[in-house]
Amino acid sequence: MHSIGLLLSPLLAPIGTKNAAWALGNVESCEFIGFILNIGICGVPFYTAFLALYFDQRVRKKVTPKEFANGVEKSIHIVLWIYPLAGGIYGLVKDYFNPVGKGNMCTFADQPFNCSKKNNLVECERAGRSAKNWRIVYQTFIPYTVALFIMVISFTRLTLHVYRQEKMFQPSKVNSKNNSSLKTKEISSLELKSQLSSNQTNSEIVVSIEEGGLEPSSQQNAPRTYHLESGQVGHQGSPLAKKALVQSLLYISVYFLTYAVPMVISYTSIAGISRLQNGDILLLWRSIVWPLGGIFNVFIYTRPKIEKLRKRDEYQNSSWFKLFWKVITSGGEVPRATKPEKPIVKTSEKPNKLGSDEQKQYDELDQHQSMEREMFEVSGKELQEDSESHHQGNRKYYNSSQLPVDFDDYEDFDIFGEIPFDSFEQGEDSNNIYGVSSIEEADC
Repeated sequence: MHSIGLLLSPLLAPIGTKNAAWALGNVESCEFIGFILNIGICGVPFYTAFLALYFDQRVRKKVTPKEFANGVEKSIHIVLWIYPLAGGIYGLVKDYFNPVGKGNMCTFADQPFNCSKKNNLVECERAGRSAKNWRIVYQTFIPYTVALFIMVISFTRLTLHVYRQEKMFQPSKVNSKNNSSLKTKEISSLELKSQLSSNQTNSEIVVSIEEGGLEPSSQQNAPRTYHLESGQVGHQGSPLAKKALVQSLLYISVYFLTYAVPMVISYTSIAGISRLQNGDILLLWRSIVWPLGGIFNVFIYTRPKIEKLRKRDEYQNSSWFKLFWKVITSGGEVPRATKPEKPIVKTSEKPNKLGSDEQKQYDELDQHQSMEREMFEVSGKELQEDSESHHQGNRKYYNSSQLPVDFDDYEDFDIFGEIPFDSFEQGEDSNNIYGVSSIEEADC
């Protein structure tokens, strides 16, 4: 509606409007397109802020899309539509919709334009000063200011949340027997089921802090474990906060770029400074940049998806435009791989005897799959520790939602993709001293 209003408004202004060479309409057509344009002007910034709030809830509180849709989303839609519709109807009743400026847009304005200014000898034919005030306060100041406030708060909370998650999993320095400066984490390589239900998001996994190298444990009955140097975990998660911050700043920057001129005009008008309102530079800036805000947001939205797609072997040498078009034609999502990038080998299918080359290939694949299982993203509640029932020696229990995750796992978010809601299944194994059941291995 915003784009349609901006496109047709110069054409539907009343014939004979001053400095409106393209005007082909009448008063009724100007009111019609002004009503449509008002919905876009008020709705676009509100919905941009609404998306920022959605990202914040999905990442920080692990709210599923279905939960969000059945909860606060309905109320938000109602409010976001009532505001522009009610204001537009009020403008129709009061005859507020008139050509503004040089006839380039039909919106809330006095008629003739600026007839309500002091020392103006021209008498207003339709709306007077009240129409101009309605445009400045209702149509510009309130939606743009509220949307900016929500965006800054939401993106700031989201970025700080990601930063805290990374800091939580950066191991502190400890004194070891060999005075080593490295601390290692032993993460139980629990096998995932091939099909995981999204309602099992509150399970916990075992994280052990021990010294040692990157090698599997030799115990047969205990869950198979691998030792990860602390630097690996920190390196895995360290780019995430930076990427989240960059993506958030891009959204806020585009918002300022798109709505800077309308906001300046609105704020200066409220402050009584009128000389900036009809400046040619601001008018040119608004005419070029204002309609492009949606396109800028599309570029930001597809940015992390293009980066993820470029990591595939088949797209490493592809141009940006080809990857951008691939994401757009896939509905704004990362398309599925047309062929597996690496052969899949199940641990359970390991033959009894292997040749040297086959054994080497199998060991590499097995190690790769194990590392993927260790670094996967899961969701759940906040970090919980129970010193009485959850400590076994030097073993500590962490909620699975707090594991560091790679930025590329966020696929479906406008900011940096959607969090896959993988989970564990709890069992009642009597031999399970850590409170976590054995889980069948899934294909990586």
